[in-house]
Amino acid sequence: DLMLKAKGERWLLRGAPASKLETGWPSAGVCIAVRNHINLGLPPGWQHDISPHASPGRVCAAWIEVLIRGGLLVMSIYLWDSEQLTPRNRELLEQAGEFAKKFGGPWLLAGDFNMPPETLESEAGCWLGAAGAVIVKPEGITCRSAGGGRVIDYCVLDGRLSGAVQS
Repeated sequence: DLMLKAKGERWLLRGAPASKLETGWPSAGVCIAVRNHINLGLPPGWQHDISPHASPGRVCAAWIEVLIRGGLLVMSIYLWDSEQLTPRNRELLEQAGEFAKKFGGPWLLAGDFNMPPETLESEAGCWLGAAGAVIVKPEGITCRSAGGGRVIDYCVLDGRLSGAVQS
């Protein structure tokens, strides 16, 4: 069990487990991991797996008591690949946005968006604006391929934190 192994290595791990796709293959699942001296949890009555019913194992959340007074909501997301911003990928983003809004405090969404940040910005600009979010991307490529590579793994950050982060 991954959670037990992580605990043995002094990590806390919470997330959304992998689930079988229509093809019979498992999805990767998503998780958030912190060293075990950091408080990792959620408000009472909330769950770590916040994936929509139609896309299990794709979005998780955890509250981390570190860096910011009152803590930080960290979410991990894995959008469906080869689809860009289809209705089911949009639903995943909206689920994360609703959860962040419900939390009310500062938040960070990191993940495999399976599209370049420029595509997310052009296709989901309204969502980003409504969430008060900014995209933070790495300088180098995150996904190597025969064609060289591209950036598809990055963060969407609560705009209130934008001055505190460098890519």
